[in-house]
Amino acid sequence: KQGGATLDELFLKSMQTFQATSISESTANLTRHYEQAGGFSFVAPSGWQGKDMPGMKFKAWVGQPENDFAPNIVVVDEQFDGSLNDYANENIKSAKVVFQKMAVIKRENFQTHEGKGAIFIVTQNRQQGMELRQSFFFFGNGNQKYVVTCSALKQGGATLDELFLKSMQTFRVQ
Repeated sequence: KQGGATLDELFLKSMQTFQATSISESTANLTRHYEQAGGFSFVAPSGWQGKDMPGMKFKAWVGQPENDFAPNIVVVDEQFDGSLNDYANENIKSAKVVFQKMAVIKRENFQTHEGKGAIFIVTQNRQQGMELRQSFFFFGNGNQKYVVTCSALKQGGATLDELFLKSMQTFRVQ
């Protein structure tokens, strides 16, 4: 739970927010984005914009919209007393209840550029009539856990997998 909302509610809210989001200007900024309140940072994909979104604690990073959907990166943090693996399992279990036609395509352990262990899970699901491909990246620092959800349309979404992975390899817990 984060600020009275469950992760499931935040996932749904974030998906509603990103439908037909337009970008007013593009930037080619490859600088590290710091979320002081969240204690993390990462390098967002080139040309993506950080946006404050209603109901979201941290900026969301939004790419160029296509077919009424903007690919996006959303970070949620919460306290969780279990292992990172247990945290990932609980999140996917919840997502399977909330999202229609939820299928796990791939699950891997990976390391950030700084050598910190993380978990990467690629899924496909249906939300609000849209077929999506979502990559979930799980990071932890003791009891503080982070799930970064990278969303794209299912059709063509695999082409963003490498972009999402490269961005998340720069994820750093401060």
